[in-house]
Amino acid sequence: MILCFHRYKGGLPVLFVLFLLFSHDSTSQDITGHWRWFKQDRAFTIFLYKPKSDDELLGSYDLIGKHCGQYYNGGRIDCAEQLSVFLKKERDNIFTGTIKSAYSDGISEIRILYSPKTNQINWQVIKGVGQFYFPHDAILEK
Repeated sequence: MILCFHRYKGGLPVLFVLFLLFSHDSTSQDITGHWRWFKQDRAFTIFLYKPKSDDELLGSYDLIGKHCGQYYNGGRIDCAEQLSVFLKKERDNIFTGTIKSAYSDGISEIRILYSPKTNQINWQVIKGVGQFYFPHDAILEK
């Protein structure tokens, strides 16, 4: 028995590394990229990405991005030319933060819930400030 252990002892570090690589929570996913929602005469898109960690201000967020909302077939447009979405990860698949309306400059509190099973995010405006043209609650797809 001791002879068998010595024979495979060199493989233990390899097994340990493999265990660490594959033991992460597979339900937590990367939600960077473009997400969109359409409903009749309304459309909303967001683009999310991870900030550079060496950026002092933006590095404190887990995700940042831009948004574009259009209502009334483009009669009302709320599209940011600069960063407008700032998110921190609360738990696996749950992000909270703010969005700044390009229409009114109001800053609203938001929550994003990612569903790995459907590869969709549930967009929620928790506390809306000012006039804006993005949905209060919507399911966005990639």
